[in-house]
Amino acid sequence: MQKYGEVQECWADLADPSYLFNAAAEDALASILATEGALASTLVEFDHTIGDIETRKDKQFQYLTCNDAYYMGADGLTAALGRFTVYALAKGHAEPEGDGHRITVTGVAFFMRDGFDFEGDQSLGHWNYEDLTMTPSPWGNVENADFGDFRTRHGKGGDFWAYAVPRVLDGFGGHDYAV
Repeated sequence: MQKYGEVQECWADLADPSYLFNAAAEDALASILATEGALASTLVEFDHTIGDIETRKDKQFQYLTCNDAYYMGADGLTAALGRFTVYALAKGHAEPEGDGHRITVTGVAFFMRDGFDFEGDQSLGHWNYEDLTMTPSPWGNVENADFGDFRTRHGKGGDFWAYAVPRVLDGFGGHDYAV
């Protein structure tokens, strides 16, 4: 991931504490913890940075869509994924405080999730592995609809999700707030 500038910009934006823990993100994490029963009468530790793929997607508290410039002049990651979303996961603890709770986040990890659904109006282009460029398809304009037509005619092909293993945010200093 280090060599793709667009991803690095997205990573930096998501890792910015003012974005990562804005009011909506804090509310989302509190809601997840409430659903889990972690806002209890005693200190409860949580770690959403581990677990299987299906569990992780339900535990994310913040996200950012990356790689909006994904058509021409793209790099390898863009050719593979196009636009994708990076999600934040937290670990820490929640404890009672006054009439509410204090949530202390001691670690954060990010993971990528991207749907290959071949829906909507999108040109798919052509990836040239020799000079590492993405250009219009030499066979004409290939669209998502072409994949839909192929599926209908041949009964093959389907949508799927691509995930990346969570990556820990190094140097995270912690964050706490009251709910």
